[in-house]
Amino acid sequence: MASVAFDSQSQNYYVRFRYRGRAFKRSLLTGNRKLAEAARARAEETLMLMANGRLEMPDDADPATFILSDGKRSAENPPTRVATLGELCAAFQAARIPGAKEPGTIRTEDLHIRHLLRLLRKTTFVQSIRTADLQVYVTRRLKEKCAGRPIAAETVRKELATLRVVWNWAIRNDLLDRPAPVVGLEYRRDVRHFMATIGISSLGELRAADHRAVIAWEAVMREKEQLEASTTR
Repeated sequence: MASVAFDSQSQNYYVRFRYRGRAFKRSLLTGNRKLAEAARARAEETLMLMANGRLEMPDDADPATFILSDGKRSAENPPTRVATLGELCAAFQAARIPGAKEPGTIRTEDLHIRHLLRLLRKTTFVQSIRTADLQVYVTRRLKEKCAGRPIAAETVRKELATLRVVWNWAIRNDLLDRPAPVVGLEYRRDVRHFMATIGISSLGELRAADHRAVIAWEAVMREKEQLEASTTR
């Protein structure tokens, strides 16, 4: 149910376990094998008590913190409320004030939320989402197509902007206590990004300005994407 392994970089052991289909990995802040094994055994016992219904995790507890503290919460580090991404998005949608947003805005938000739930999984604990998870989302979305055309980087940016809107709403309602981990994400730079950078709105205008710039830019982007694809296989 739980396992430990040694991290040579930090010189500490870490523990891995799964809860409700979600994998957790946390440092045990010790290089002592016996202490690490003892922590692993306690984590397994806590998981077993929870599975048997003899121990119930509070709604506002972080799963990893609760399990690794033998079912206790730290007063120095109060955990945030537990909520899956699906539950959080549903709560956000239910809390909308009628008439506060245009119907088109609501439709766009709901479309973005469907993509977020599809790839990030609605059962994912919100507080366990990290920047690395969102970078995987970006990479997967950019590989998808709509009507035979690749998804634009700007579309993915807007989807994660919607996630930030939902996340900020959760913070205001005391459901989360940290900002959305969207800083530092990398997106594919396509010709549209280049056009926006130099203030040109259409491909025709860009070609009229300098046809060779379009050819060179698109060639560089193709080579970059082919290189990225070959290194990820």
